[in-house]
Amino acid sequence: CLFFWVIVLKYVKFLREITKDDVPLVGGKAANLGEMIQKTKVPVPSGFAITAIGYWAFIKYNHLDEIIKGKISQIKSADDIEGIKKAGKEIREAILNSVFPEELEKEIIEAYNDLAEKVET
Repeated sequence: CLFFWVIVLKYVKFLREITKDDVPLVGGKAANLGEMIQKTKVPVPSGFAITAIGYWAFIKYNHLDEIIKGKISQIKSADDIEGIKKAGKEIREAILNSVFPEELEKEIIEAYNDLAEKVET
């Protein structure tokens, strides 16, 4: 009897597992790469994508949704170029100063280590 251990990841999905049906979960680029891996002989490097669930976990964990809404609400109009620039800069800074939720960080590290192991062999 053979046992297979499957790691179920909620925030990360390997390109080899992704199809065009996963666009809402991983976006168009990752879905297209997954399709190429599975259905063509085009050499595509191994990789993984952070899922939309992982993205929202990051956003919510850092309260970035509230920060983004607050910064955008300060823009006076679509013509307020300086306000848009300022809000964009402050939103980028908030994102760059954020931290990963522990479970998301763990999955990214697991996926990276799995990928590195396969590349080395």
